[in-house]
Amino acid sequence: MPDFYITATRNPTATTNPPEKPINISCTVKYDDKKVTCSWSGGRNSVDTTYVLSMQQNGKYPENCSTSTNTCSIEYNLRLGDANKVTVNVTASNSAGKASSQIKFDPWNRMQYVPPSIEVEPHPSKGLRVKLLYDPKIAETLNCEVNYTDHPTGSTQLVYSEIKSQILTLDINNVKPCTEYTVSARCSSHHSKVWSDWSKTVTKYSDGSSFPVHLWMRIVPNKDEVQLEWKGPSPACSAIDEYKVFVDRNERKILKSNQKNTTIKLNRAVNEITIAAYKNGQLLHNVSLKIPKKDLPPVQNLSASTLGDQINVNWAAPNPSVNGYILECFIGPEEYFWTQTQETHASCKGQPYLPYTVNVVALYNEGPGHGQPLVIYTKEKDPAKVSVSPVEKYEDTWAEVKWTPVARNACCAFVVNYTVKYWTSAGPVLNVTVDSSKHMVTLSDLQPNTPYSVRIVASSAASNSTSEPISFQTKPYGSNFIKGFVSVAIVLTLSLVISVFIFIRCKKVEGHLVPNPKFSSVGTWSRKVQGKIYFEIQETQCEKNHFFQYNEVPFPKCPEDNEKHQDLSRDTAPGPDTPYGGITEHSGPFSGCHQGPEQKSVQQGSNARPHEPGSTSAQRTPTPVASYVTMGIFDIELENK
Repeated sequence: MPDFYITATRNPTATTNPPEKPINISCTVKYDDKKVTCSWSGGRNSVDTTYVLSMQQNGKYPENCSTSTNTCSIEYNLRLGDANKVTVNVTASNSAGKASSQIKFDPWNRMQYVPPSIEVEPHPSKGLRVKLLYDPKIAETLNCEVNYTDHPTGSTQLVYSEIKSQILTLDINNVKPCTEYTVSARCSSHHSKVWSDWSKTVTKYSDGSSFPVHLWMRIVPNKDEVQLEWKGPSPACSAIDEYKVFVDRNERKILKSNQKNTTIKLNRAVNEITIAAYKNGQLLHNVSLKIPKKDLPPVQNLSASTLGDQINVNWAAPNPSVNGYILECFIGPEEYFWTQTQETHASCKGQPYLPYTVNVVALYNEGPGHGQPLVIYTKEKDPAKVSVSPVEKYEDTWAEVKWTPVARNACCAFVVNYTVKYWTSAGPVLNVTVDSSKHMVTLSDLQPNTPYSVRIVASSAASNSTSEPISFQTKPYGSNFIKGFVSVAIVLTLSLVISVFIFIRCKKVEGHLVPNPKFSSVGTWSRKVQGKIYFEIQETQCEKNHFFQYNEVPFPKCPEDNEKHQDLSRDTAPGPDTPYGGITEHSGPFSGCHQGPEQKSVQQGSNARPHEPGSTSAQRTPTPVASYVTMGIFDIELENK
């Protein structure tokens, strides 16, 4: 018996739950296209839910529309007034059932008028004058709202007013002079709470006759000229016809209203520069600046901070009174911003990663004060790379590394510190960190005769950058080692030379032939007395006169010469009164050659001493002979025979 299977399918659009009642029904009576437009919230709905909107007034004018959305419009021919209320019914239907809701309203209370037409004109004293025009068929009083937006700042404000006639004239006083504004308006019935759509916008400049003129100048060094810049009303507001430049009240130039700068040649007599604005030949504004003859005080406590793209600058007023301040904010001549203010704070816009120079100058009666510029970034990233110099000073264990610091006006951040990384091929990587004011580091404890690599990392608050590597090799021996080695070599060499010199001198003294004093022809020697030797030299008359005369004595003649000489070979016994004993022994090769023939012998047996008065020998003038004494003489012992 076959098996039968029964399969049931379900309609995916079918639902077992009926729809909920529509809620929050709101209807608007359109004045211009004669339609009633209603909207509501559907509650819990299914995919097959549809809505039917039906409307009737006093049981008449039945109209309806169908939709699958939550909005529907019906054309009407309604009567206005409290007695003519409109009944609106909204029915939601699906396959499971229906649900409906109903409201009643007065068409007057739901009336939405068309937006008014507007005209805007600048007013000399009021700023902006706005005219609102609406459909003359509308007889009731309207409430209107005017919206005006300041284009430079984007600030929007609203002004409320009542329109009791077809034209409403509205003056907007709270506007800036010669400033672009966009104006629009909307209105509602005095009985209705439904606003019209906003009107088309109208853009106009406010009156610029009261717009102030500010003058600023920058003196160009070494060129004897000054660059003038001024701020006045925009040419779009047609407040100025022309400008005139005066130097010490003498007219120099006439410029068009759209020109905002010029250059003036200076001379030593220049003291004051004036810019004047004219309209229809009449002077509207003039402002002057004096060229200071000396440095005037700067502002105090200048500081800057950033918030997004805004650079906020604050300062304190200097002690002397000032007429105002000039804020400068620039990257270079091409992107230069300045503004004048009476406050001690101002701001300017900046782009990220660009170094802005900020400066505040006080304005005195005598001219602008001295500036104190500072550099700031709205946002930072990697600083510029460091340029490392070749290593020129190094030894065996140290090296001096130098680099060019990153300039404060270089992209794109302020350097907080520098880190010098150095290493050998065998590693490891060592480093030394110094603050941003340093640009030289001495690396110590290096290995002699070793190649090293060096990189320098510049770090900012946001990031860092790394330089290209450089290399150097330490010396095998340092200068201190070489100097020490040379010093030791010099000392050793000098010691060796002195030792050799002393050795040679000692050898010369040791081999020197010391003469025997017993052969002296000037005096006679006594025998050895108590181990000491006494020696007396005959004194000449010249010696008494403190003059010593040395004459060369001829060598004594020997017996082989055929001259008659005195025999000195006999012993001469000393007399009792003679202080010196005779010579008893002769030695040497010339032992008998002591006196020449011209030498007279000393008298023997005389009782008078040779040097005593009355002595014959003392009265003679002996012939002086040369003699010498050496230290070796005193080491000789005479032999006693």
